[in-house]
Amino acid sequence: MEARHQHLLNVTKDYLQRMDEIEGLLLIGSRASGSNDMYSDLDLMAGCFEGTTMNCVYETLCEFFEKRRDCYIKERKWSQDVLGLSVYYKDGSSIDISFMPTSELVIRAPYYKTLISKTEN
Repeated sequence: MEARHQHLLNVTKDYLQRMDEIEGLLLIGSRASGSNDMYSDLDLMAGCFEGTTMNCVYETLCEFFEKRRDCYIKERKWSQDVLGLSVYYKDGSSIDISFMPTSELVIRAPYYKTLISKTEN
């Protein structure tokens, strides 16, 4: 993984690890399968504990990325229970992160890597 993407992944992962609402985090897509190139983005899926208010997680993540000031945030809403953000950095790198209750998280990606697992779920 290129140094820039590894840095973005580490910073994002460290922040999510400290969030009480986050139960787990997966890296999916080309970076998980090893078929990425220098233009590949980071694709993340976060599972939230049951009862977590998704809007709270959404707002907290927006604030986290807004503080970085070197990016543009596109807010996503896939459904009532699945929210996300696309974060585009000035240097051309980007992160797509979706988050939902862990019970709603269905892994359809053929390749993924578990980055955070606070429970066995």
